[in-house]
Amino acid sequence: MALLKVIATDLQKEERGVWTTYPGTDLELLVARIGNPQWESMSRKLLRQVRKERRKGELSEREAKQLLAPAVARCILLDWKNLEDEGPDGNPVPIPYSEAKALELLRDPRFKDLYEFVFSFANDGQAYTVDLEDDSKGNS
Repeated sequence: MALLKVIATDLQKEERGVWTTYPGTDLELLVARIGNPQWESMSRKLLRQVRKERRKGELSEREAKQLLAPAVARCILLDWKNLEDEGPDGNPVPIPYSEAKALELLRDPRFKDLYEFVFSFANDGQAYTVDLEDDSKGNS
């Protein structure tokens, strides 16, 4: 038997995101869940365009992801920590989060694995369940 709260989704986590670490790095990503209200609204509009293009037989999966990238940048990939690039002098330079920078990375084919990781994590319902430890602290 399982209590309902064990399988309950934390709706705030779905919208505000959950921090996760990109494998093999110190890069931390704040990722909201696919299906949150903001995502639903924006992606619905973009998916109409995707479906229209697919009917013409002209849209690949890669192109569909490119069309959805603005929704992922705005509604799913919400922040990051510890992202750096090499500066002109060869030293690391922090890259602050912005929606524009997130979109740039998501659209860059060199970072397709980042896109896949974010999208996959955003679909992982386990990451957005109610935290039972926090729940038990609140009840004591």
